[in-house]
Amino acid sequence: GYNEYLSTYIEGEFSGRAQEGLGYILEERGDFQKAIDAYMKVCENYHGSYLIPDALLGAARCYEAIGMWNKAKETYEKLISACPWSSSIPAAKAYLAAAERKLN
Repeated sequence: GYNEYLSTYIEGEFSGRAQEGLGYILEERGDFQKAIDAYMKVCENYHGSYLIPDALLGAARCYEAIGMWNKAKETYEKLISACPWSSSIPAAKAYLAAAERKLN
């Protein structure tokens, strides 16, 4: 349903939420690369959206799931620096610390 909504309502009121939802579904299915792509489209297409922190967090989790620890670390750092007001910051900091341990 999300893909259909996004193809019909490219700039609809709920397009950003649909794009993020698509990322969640793909992540849940274990299709991590497609989930990353979906999450990053939130960041690319909905500048300034309140959805960006959760989209970055989701993308970073997916990078971890496929063993791309450097990309996960980079994405957590981007979230922390770009969205310091977000309620996702404590989780991002905890996940960042775990990613850094994996890299060391």
